[in-house]
Amino acid sequence: MNEATEKQERYISLDVIRGIALLGIAMLNALLIAYPQHFYMPLGFPLLNQVDKSVELTLMFLVRTSFYPIFSFLFGAGFALQYSKFQSGSKLYFIRRFSFLLFIGCLHGCFVWMGDILALYAITGFLLLFLVRLNTNKKLILAIVLILIAFLATRYGVQFALQWWPLDLSLNQLLDVYANGSFWEITQLRSYEFFYFGAISLVYTLPQVLGLFLLGMVAVESGFFRYKVSFKALAIVFFSFALFKLPRIYFAAFGENPALWRHVAIIFGGPALGGLYVLGIMKGLQRARAYAALTIFTDVGRMALTNYLSQSIVLTTIFYGYGFGQYATWGSLDIVLLALSLFVLQLVFSNIWLQNFNYGPFEWLWRCFSYGRWLPIQK
Repeated sequence: MNEATEKQERYISLDVIRGIALLGIAMLNALLIAYPQHFYMPLGFPLLNQVDKSVELTLMFLVRTSFYPIFSFLFGAGFALQYSKFQSGSKLYFIRRFSFLLFIGCLHGCFVWMGDILALYAITGFLLLFLVRLNTNKKLILAIVLILIAFLATRYGVQFALQWWPLDLSLNQLLDVYANGSFWEITQLRSYEFFYFGAISLVYTLPQVLGLFLLGMVAVESGFFRYKVSFKALAIVFFSFALFKLPRIYFAAFGENPALWRHVAIIFGGPALGGLYVLGIMKGLQRARAYAALTIFTDVGRMALTNYLSQSIVLTTIFYGYGFGQYATWGSLDIVLLALSLFVLQLVFSNIWLQNFNYGPFEWLWRCFSYGRWLPIQK
């Protein structure tokens, strides 16, 4: 395989993994948008029947806390590839790039859905600029330290932050406003939630995300995407840590949510299972039949930003009061089926769009802002 072909395949693998990760994120975000999960114990939402609870448990084990880490890992990998393209690096390019992402993230969090992740990625991206020149070993060590800090911050820091800044919001208020409120009333509430939970998440999520960004950079620099590392050794490590998700599933099945096992699953178990998924996809791309099936996700992965934002727009329109007002009225199975249907539509739309255009709509705007000039979008 020559250098040009190798580079092309490396980008395809990133797009495929990103597209598959977007599928998991679609299901999780749909549930978070459809009813206030953070106010209930696991499986405690009154509308859930036994099938819904089985769906929730399955997603808790296979999807939750595993797919956002994949996205974070890929963000770091993409940053490393872009930085290498600029050789010495263009900080102005990345400053513009992260500034645009921060702007879009704040708009998304305030006017579409409070669970935005883009603003956090942008803030963490700015920090990444100070670490990019570290050698690969130092990046790996710092990533491990940051993930350990994230665990300690999750275990102890969040409770302190919540006591210092308590949430001024009741469950009844949340249900009433999101189900029946006008666009302005809902915007006021979600803006408060976005900034409140965004600020609190800086205590524990930022160290984890920064650590995962660095691991993505390490993967590129060590040749992971060129199959130059031991996948077997990585699989053993990831499998061992993924087992830490099991206690949380056990307790959740009985409606319990012990803080220790929740935190272990968030910081260690979930990301490790995500690592196993990435390894599986990478190995699958080496086999002809699996390659044909997996590359179906390439286009939706290339348009990940557009698809991520459009998922939020469609789902909030369905569930919020200014749209169809279905908030907190659906069971988990119906919500997941809706998310899967939406994702299938995005698969088709992304393929058709990229047959005629070079980039997705938001990817194009992001790219233009990053380069500081208008770029051609049409092929």
